[in-house]
Amino acid sequence: YIDIDDEVTFMKCDNNYDDFDIRVGMNLKEIRIQKNLTQEELGKLMNVTKTQVSRWESGKRSMYFETAKQLCKVLDVTLQDLSK
Repeated sequence: YIDIDDEVTFMKCDNNYDDFDIRVGMNLKEIRIQKNLTQEELGKLMNVTKTQVSRWESGKRSMYFETAKQLCKVLDVTLQDLSK
């Protein structure tokens, strides 16, 4: 279950999306490593390339809210875990 406020919370970070993308990427990498997944393995689970996972983790690419929700489902974490 995802509350409507989750989308606003996930996408908002003092209007500084670069810092937000970097923070989400760092959290994603930490969670991926804790789950013992490689970038390639996570990419396969998400139907994206290893390069795309790397871009998310480095903050070089933003992700859509729907993608974030899918990542949370695949990794069994909350949006708050991803965006803390």
